[in-house]
Amino acid sequence: MESATLTFNNVEMAKTFAIAWGRRTLCGCDMSRVKSDGSVSVKVYDVDSKKKEFIDNYIKTINS
Repeated sequence: MESATLTFNNVEMAKTFAIAWGRRTLCGCDMSRVKSDGSVSVKVYDVDSKKKEFIDNYIKTINS
């Protein structure tokens, strides 16, 4: 299993993902502090194929 780090444009988007991740996977995550450009990184752990699919679909949804 692997980990993944996702970077979001702002803290609200990062929090929304973190909540969705927790509800979907019943796993926690780590959030970075807000960077100087306003972005926030979220690191998730134990990413298997099903969790990767969730991440991919989540990113597709917010980018559409």
